[in-house]
Amino acid sequence: MWTRGTVQGLVSAATLLLAIAAQGQSVWNSTNGTWNSNGAGNEWTPNGVPTSSTVVHFGSTAVVPTTVTATVKGKSVVSASAIIGVDSGRTATVIVEDQGSPGVWTASGDIYVGMAGTGTLTIHDGGEVVQSSGGGIIGQSTGSVGTVNVTGAGAKWTISNGGLTVGNSGQGTLNITGGGEVAANGASVMGYAAGSNGTILVSGAGSLLSNTSGIAIGRSGTAQLTIENGGRYLGTTVNLSLVTGSGTLNLNGTAGARGVLEVNSIVGGLGTEAFNIDGGILKARTNGALIGTGFEAGDIQVLSGGAIIEVGSGISSSVSSSLAGAGGVTKTGTGTLTFNGTDANSYNGVTVVENGTLVLDRAAADSGTVKNLEVGDGTGASGSAVVRLDKNEQINDNASVTIKSDGSFNLNGKNETVGTLVNQGGTFTTGAGKLTGTGASVTWAGGTNTINSGGSVEDAHVVISGGTNTVEAGGNLVVLAGGAGLEINNASLTLNASNTTAGNLTLRSSVTSTGNSSIATAGVGTNAGTVNLDGGTRDFNVASGQLSVSANITNGGLTKLGTGTMLASGTSTYAGATTVSNGTLNVSGSLSQTSSVVVANGGTLMFSGTAGSSKINDSAAITLQAGSTLAFAAGLSNHTETLGALTLSGNSIIDLGTGSNNILQFALSGAASWNGTLSIYNYNLGDRIYFGTQDNNTSLTLAQLNSIQFFSGAGTGLLGIGQWTGNNTGEVTFGSGEIAPVPEPATVMTALLLLGIVGWSERSWFTRRGALRLRQQAA
Repeated sequence: MWTRGTVQGLVSAATLLLAIAAQGQSVWNSTNGTWNSNGAGNEWTPNGVPTSSTVVHFGSTAVVPTTVTATVKGKSVVSASAIIGVDSGRTATVIVEDQGSPGVWTASGDIYVGMAGTGTLTIHDGGEVVQSSGGGIIGQSTGSVGTVNVTGAGAKWTISNGGLTVGNSGQGTLNITGGGEVAANGASVMGYAAGSNGTILVSGAGSLLSNTSGIAIGRSGTAQLTIENGGRYLGTTVNLSLVTGSGTLNLNGTAGARGVLEVNSIVGGLGTEAFNIDGGILKARTNGALIGTGFEAGDIQVLSGGAIIEVGSGISSSVSSSLAGAGGVTKTGTGTLTFNGTDANSYNGVTVVENGTLVLDRAAADSGTVKNLEVGDGTGASGSAVVRLDKNEQINDNASVTIKSDGSFNLNGKNETVGTLVNQGGTFTTGAGKLTGTGASVTWAGGTNTINSGGSVEDAHVVISGGTNTVEAGGNLVVLAGGAGLEINNASLTLNASNTTAGNLTLRSSVTSTGNSSIATAGVGTNAGTVNLDGGTRDFNVASGQLSVSANITNGGLTKLGTGTMLASGTSTYAGATTVSNGTLNVSGSLSQTSSVVVANGGTLMFSGTAGSSKINDSAAITLQAGSTLAFAAGLSNHTETLGALTLSGNSIIDLGTGSNNILQFALSGAASWNGTLSIYNYNLGDRIYFGTQDNNTSLTLAQLNSIQFFSGAGTGLLGIGQWTGNNTGEVTFGSGEIAPVPEPATVMTALLLLGIVGWSERSWFTRRGALRLRQQAA
């Protein structure tokens, strides 16, 4: 960890070493010579090859040339400390290279590049500089200029027991390119003193700057570290603008050539800092704050290339400062990254969690931790990419959330508002939390979606088109008013039963379905799942196929739309009206409290399932409009259905189905309006239709009786059309209200209809010339 004393101590020691270096020195005197490890050493003043105890100077006023160059070519040379660019006005260059055999310079002390003059150290073509002790100082004094270039595979500068200073009081530049490496094993600093300037570039595949201790970028001066194009920095703590300086850290890259910054933590200081990420990878080395405190809003910019944050296996890291900019953030690695702290992020790009876990834990009600969010990338194992909320309202209210096949999005009992949510095949779980959509849509297209523990999902447009979708343990899926409602497309929603609190679907809008879809209740609990109509009349538009609803429909009224079939197999208790505007409403369960039923043109009300007691409220008034049908399902036998009064608004059908012994009991209907013809289909042995149950003269009027016709099949096998005459009131009086064709005309009442010759099948229970009569059950 960097402190002000650490850096001050480093520079003070370097200054002391400079004073010591004035003794026992050798000065390079050749404008362009080769530094050899043997020979006469004529390039040196005084003559002689330096030893490991010799301080070597390049670019000194002690010799005539103002510009000197020394090259180490495929040889091994040694020295103590070294100064390249000793005096002001002098320029010196040292080149270390490999020409068939390693060119290695081993120094046992500090190496200064640009002491007071201009110095350049170039290490390339496999050359190496190794310091067994001391540090590397580039741009020591005010007015000095120092440059170190380490370039090419195999080129390396190793500072074994010291740090790296780039821009102490002067101007320092370190370029690590093309696979070169620099390794420092002590505290390092860039832009140490006021007025200094330090620049480091790490660029190219294989290029590496490593530091076992921290680095301060812009202590009191100005400094910039850039890692890009496959370059890599490996270290511990990075401190920007430690005291009063200006520090800039650039992490750049593109696909296949990304800069990598692999550190324990990055913190801001007291000066001016800038951390720009444009396609680079920030990698956490240890647990703790990867990007910590000390940054103000706007200091950290995620540019258009985006930021990749990698947290490896077993590591839990965090980002507590605000991230801004036009780009997005991609989380990689199997470890855990947490966005915490108090300041909102303002970057505009997508947040993608490719692997591992992202925990959203910024200050509550912030709504600015992330904007658009993608959980998973569709390539990993199921559940390998996780987003978990640890505080409420972490995602922008207008954001889109997409869950890929390998993604898991867990509200973790927290509340969140989003623009859209789409699960393409991953896992979505609320816990006790609440997800509120702003009306665009919540879409469950695949995967597993679970609302549980009293949690809820609310939106004005909910689309279910795939996956396993469950509401349980007091959970609630709420379809709000003002949007497109609930769409179920060849998919299922399960409202699990419970002995305490079941799963619920609350509808404040319509339902539209296609294909074979269902809203089911499941489980072994005593409380079944419910569809709560929330006090209103809700449209169920089955555009095609069948929508099966086994859950209890409550609290409102129901209108069936669309040409498809709605199968109501649950024990529904809603008390409002039921309207079948189109298609089929097939009741295999019960609508025991519906107040009335209207079947419109093109609509069918059907009874199916287990025979027995009524499926519709016994007192529910029934209206059959022109072109409508009331039907028993094929094969249903021995079923009795009791209904309220029947109103006929046009030509309609009652189809008793292919079963037998079915009874249809209407209430007194003589006062009801009848228009058109009522056709009774599939009238078979034992079938009965009743109007009223007591002797009266209001069961049906003569006009109503004259509008009834019977068929032995589905509109085929005409049994007859009524031509009734009655008493002086124009009404027919009979005890049980039963209308039935009978096998022989032995006994008739006052009102008798003689039928024409009608053909019967062998199974028919009519004679070839039959009679239709009103038959009184009691004597």
